[in-house]
Amino acid sequence: MDPLTQGVFGSVAAQQFAKKQYFILATVLGFFSGLAPDLDILIRSDTDALLALEYHRQFTHSLFFIPFGGLLCAVFFYYTLARRAGLSFKSTWLFCGLGYATHGLLDACTTYGTQLLWPFSNARFAWNLRRQSGSPSASLAESLIGHLCETRGGFQAATCSEPRTPR
Repeated sequence: MDPLTQGVFGSVAAQQFAKKQYFILATVLGFFSGLAPDLDILIRSDTDALLALEYHRQFTHSLFFIPFGGLLCAVFFYYTLARRAGLSFKSTWLFCGLGYATHGLLDACTTYGTQLLWPFSNARFAWNLRRQSGSPSASLAESLIGHLCETRGGFQAATCSEPRTPR
């Protein structure tokens, strides 16, 4: 899945548990935590050209690694962003964990798949629900902006031509 889609899904997941005062921060934390599992591309070797392929979509994408990956993101973002905004570490970990959790599941929707059950299984789960070409991000972003317009009064002036009233 493309990085923008990973970030958008991470943002939306984190937003579901955010209070209004931390909505923007939850969006940012979820977005970047949704991208974090792909940092496994930094695992490289000068002597083994296939090492990067072997480790991509492996432990960082595993369902069992979500609490640890979310924790790593939370530690980083708590000390760089969240603490200054008054967000507790617990909430930071929640938002980061939710964002992180979406990544492996989205990658399992592609034809390449991901090792969701690592270290217990090396099987790649490829549900083949989404082709690798193209990006669903534009429609996701449009839906996200529409949701913000309908539910968050503070965003109406910035993203919508006219305020919408809840139905």
